[in-house]
Amino acid sequence: MIADRPFSMKEIFVRNMEFLAKHGPLRQLDHYGRHLNFFQYYLIDKIVTIVGAVDSRNRFGRAKKKE
Repeated sequence: MIADRPFSMKEIFVRNMEFLAKHGPLRQLDHYGRHLNFFQYYLIDKIVTIVGAVDSRNRFGRAKKKE
């Protein structure tokens, strides 16, 4: 199956490099995650919000039992 490939890996690599040299890098293939800051990339803002909501519910949301 690998031997029946229409193009070798070397030919594909050379074609891609020639295309890149002619047209430059494609912005459409640029991953958006590269442009996120540290907090957005690791979802720290979401994690802090969820932990804060759970913590405030545990502190203030439940009625204390009377003994």
